Amino acid sequence: MPQEVDSFQFNDMTVMGAPSPKLRNALEIIANHLHQDFAKASWISHKDKSKESCILCSLTVREFLARIGFVDAQVRPVCLYLSAHKDGRLVKELLVGDPADKRDLHSRWAGHMVVVIPSAGYLIDTTLYQAMRPQWKSATGMVATPLIAINRTMSSLTAISGGSWTESEGYKVTALWLDNPTNKSWRRRPDARMRNWRIPVVNKMISEMVATR
Repeated sequence: MPQEVDSFQFNDMTVMGAPSPKLRNALEIIANHLHQDFAKASWISHKDKSKESCILCSLTVREFLARIGFVDAQVRPVCLYLSAHKDGRLVKELLVGDPADKRDLHSRWAGHMVVVIPSAGYLIDTTLYQAMRPQWKSATGMVATPLIAINRTMSSLTAISGGSWTESEGYKVTALWLDNPTNKSWRRRPDARMRNWRIPVVNKMISEMVATR
């Protein structure tokens, strides 16, 4: 079972563990600029569109991180599993990017995407907003969490990160990010192909990173 670890928060992002000073700085910039700058884009359909667009945001974050020196940053299709237990009983569970969902819909991708940085040992998920539920009300829309070996599989997928915490109402919450490398259909989605959508946001975050040095 994933263990509870220390955390702190930047805006809408919870950061677990102790990232390096450079990564910490980058995470603060992501938290303060990613969704805020996409909300101002002329092409965006509504101001919160990026908060439900894991491909767009993950590719943006990966490019930002690679250009500031985290050259091994990569996007990773995953399945996110969330559960809440109370008094030893499962009361809520949720799969984001369910591997059993094989639909190829025009309106949405049947999957979930994050960024991993193997050299830094971190996973970054910037689009958890639609996964919020009352049973894990303290969860935030973004999270950065260490990549850790967890002896847990689901639907033949292996967990690459996870954590657990207890809500004030007594819910014991578990989050697991399960690697799903065969889900490659994201490459055909407009959010992946339209690089010009994300470059202005990447450039803005880079300028902020430079300004803090």
